[in-house]
Amino acid sequence: ALDAFAAGLPGFKALDLGEQVDPRMSASARQLMAGQDDYIYHFPDGNAALAHALLRELRPDAVPGQGMASLADVKVGQERLDLAEAPVRVRLRATALGLRHLGPPQRAELVELSYVDAAGALRRVRARHLLLACWHRVIARLAPELAAAQRRALDDQVKVDTDQVEIVVPDGASQDDSPVQFDNETPPGAPAEGEGKDASPAPNAEDDAAKALEKALQGDKK
Repeated sequence: ALDAFAAGLPGFKALDLGEQVDPRMSASARQLMAGQDDYIYHFPDGNAALAHALLRELRPDAVPGQGMASLADVKVGQERLDLAEAPVRVRLRATALGLRHLGPPQRAELVELSYVDAAGALRRVRARHLLLACWHRVIARLAPELAAAQRRALDDQVKVDTDQVEIVVPDGASQDDSPVQFDNETPPGAPAEGEGKDASPAPNAEDDAAKALEKALQGDKK
């Protein structure tokens, strides 16, 4: 909950939590509270678009399109990623289990990665260099050779869910009576309060809201 508060999610104004960083927050939340950078942009599908961007640089034949806008819904040609003749091969359905240096980390010339392939068989790959890019809490368990302090730092952050929902209500009475304060914003293109049509609820506002909800549910069923 503290991380959600630090991220600026609604529902916390009435709690008077202040503006100071709480030591119980995760590292990401502490950065959000104390950082100076404004939040600018995020992809609607999370980090999947970043993976698509990396794939497009490595294998443009398998990830078509240009620009950021095409990354979220691009159709990846998965059947092309692991072709033997490709300059870079990407193997899907391969779950990493662990990695280690073959010898003392300071002097080892090779690293070994263990993974389970799509058929469930255990496989090992050796290379001079290996790039591990995944969820930080997983890294702390895949790479036991990491220093204890680094493992603790990787374990410091936690996941925060962000759910976006639409709720149809007949009027603002439910918000007025609630101890939780909401952030109300005028939708883009809608007339500001006092402009255009009368802002007061119509006599049949409840019926209109029910019809809108029924229409939305019917659309979901389709």
